[in-house]
Amino acid sequence: MDEDRILEEIRRDPDVDTGLHELMQLKDLQEHPGWQYQAERFKGYKKGVSEALASRILHGLKLNAEEIAFNRGYAQAVEDIFKFPERVEKNFHRAAEKAWERLQEEGAVSDEIPDT
Repeated sequence: MDEDRILEEIRRDPDVDTGLHELMQLKDLQEHPGWQYQAERFKGYKKGVSEALASRILHGLKLNAEEIAFNRGYAQAVEDIFKFPERVEKNFHRAAEKAWERLQEEGAVSDEIPDT
């Protein structure tokens, strides 16, 4: 099976197709100046929140559990948003590997991965 045919077969896998579409959209988003600005703005945000809460506690200010939980949850959400493209890319790679393995099981390709 030639390389073009192999790639076409892998792309027919619904998970690969969805992942490729998501990757292309996220690449465009990550290249947008607004995304880059926000990513830079929130770099280290989680650490900053932790340090601010710790500082307040060390200075004798009282914090209730709800405020701590809210700030930690908000910081985690911010981190998750900016790590989302990495997760999508990992999922895409897993889907492509599964599609490749499926083609191997079907005997459509050899065990060797073609050079690209």
